[in-house]
Parts: sequence; structure tokens; C-alpha cells
Amino acid sequence: MIFFDYFRKTDDKFDAIITFSSVEHSGLGRYGDPLDPNGDLKTMKVIHDRLKDDGLLIWGAPVGPDVLVWNAHRVYGPLRLPLLFKEFREIDWFFGKTKKELFKLEYTGAYKQPVVVLEKIK
Repeated sequence: MIFFDYFRKTDDKFDAIITFSSVEHSGLGRYGDPLDPNGDLKTMKVIHDRLKDDGLLIWGAPVGPDVLVWNAHRVYGPLRLPLLFKEFREIDWFFGKTKKELFKLEYTGAYKQPVVVLEKIK
């Protein structure tokens, strides 16, 4: 939380940012952050703003059918994932299944967490 406050307020720009298993928790209050139903989208906006033009984001979070597991995390599916990635271009997915295959999985409490390489759209 303290580092993210610095990150949010700094004018520094980065060539690349890595986030794994964190964005899906933003705004849910689980780790002491304020409740905000769009906390994840706002976090991605901060990340976008901190990247240099053409900067890379290495992103990992649960992907499957759209699910909110209160107040633990979100699972990103065909509804919310495009909102999360709207200011980025998808370069590659690393998991072994396509995102469409992940979207079709039934949510059973377990989830898949691919690594996605994204590029900032200016």
C-alpha cells in the first residue's frame, strides 16, 4: 500500500512494469484499501500513466468466467477483462490455453492465472 501511494503520486516513467496477483484485489478492502468497485480499473490507469510510451506491462491475474469472490479477488472474463486492457495492446499470453478457452471454463473456486504481455497504447 505504501509503495503504491508513492507509485501513484510520482512523475517517474518506467520502461516496464510487472504486476502479478495484485490488480484483482484492488478496491475490495481485503488489504486495507478503501472499497471501490472500480479499484482494479483505476489501478490499471495508474499503471498506464506510469509507463513510458510503448512501455510494457507484464500482467498476471485470474482469468475465466467473470466472477467477484467477495472480498478476496476478481476473476476476469469476457466482460471485465476488455475494460481492464482498454489502454493496452495484447502482445502475447503465456498459459497453454487461449483466453477464449479460459472464459468458457466453469468457475469451481479454482482459477487459472496466465501471464500476459501488454504494450501501452499512447
